[in-house]
Amino acid sequence: FPIEIVEKSSTFSVGNLQVQAIPVSHDATEPIGLVVTHSASGARAGIVYDLGFVSEAISAALKDIEVLILESNHDEQMLRAGPYPFMVQARIGGRMGHLSNRAAATTAAECVHPGLKHIVLAHLSENCNEPKVALKTVGDALRKTRFRGRLTTSAQHVAAGPFFVGADDVRRFPAQLALSL
Repeated sequence: FPIEIVEKSSTFSVGNLQVQAIPVSHDATEPIGLVVTHSASGARAGIVYDLGFVSEAISAALKDIEVLILESNHDEQMLRAGPYPFMVQARIGGRMGHLSNRAAATTAAECVHPGLKHIVLAHLSENCNEPKVALKTVGDALRKTRFRGRLTTSAQHVAAGPFFVGADDVRRFPAQLALSL
């Protein structure tokens, strides 16, 4: 496969998928989140992690998605009590670091609409988070909304998916995304 440089704030095609790159806030060189749209069905998935906060551009891009893969990196109390020195804690919890479970909960709740079928909490810290803690924090926020989809976590170093998007009957529209996070 040829290698192509992806510019932040660009849109490009991969087969029958349209991919929108959205700049995210992280202490790396031009990191991006992605919104992937299946050309034929219009099904959309958002993938955002390694971000310190959710910008207006990200919020706008995540409207009307069917699958959301969202960073839920750390529990704020576990981060403060964790093994990292203060400077690393400040970096992780800062605007150029990673989303906390609480920030992920707010973002997930803001993304809720009738077509949102699955939220996957991703990039959970092995030292400052636990799947059950992330699920409870985000789940508590989602219970206050009309969300009726699935809420799951992805494991570190394990491919997640496939995630079926499109019609309610996934057997009719097998457009899928398998992601290694």
